Amino acid sequence: GARFSSLEGHTQSVNCMHSLGGDRLLTGSGDCTVRVWDLVGHECLGEVRTHTYSVNCLTVCEGTLYTGSGDCSLHAVDLNTYDHLLTFSGHTSPVFCVKVLGSVLVSGSGDCSLRIWDAADCA
Repeated sequence: GARFSSLEGHTQSVNCMHSLGGDRLLTGSGDCTVRVWDLVGHECLGEVRTHTYSVNCLTVCEGTLYTGSGDCSLHAVDLNTYDHLLTFSGHTSPVFCVKVLGSVLVSGSGDCSLRIWDAADCA
């Protein structure tokens, strides 16, 4: 099909995305940022920069954005204020996947491990 539109602003590859429902989309990039997009107005509404290397994965739970990165860490950010809430450190290789399961955050990394974190610390 024909291209409908494009959202531009990242300066490196787009590695992951998450729909916030309705008309907002989050994207994580090799440029170390997460951008919040308005899908109706086709514009960037905000940018989160907490990592020092590529954002490889992201998820959202109850207004908190969780990101995993090539810097081997995960971060929690308040999606309403973009305030950094918490850093999760422990992986020794890039983080490639993250999922909230109830009150825990589970991350998978190139260090061949899954780590389980207390996500209640971010509530």
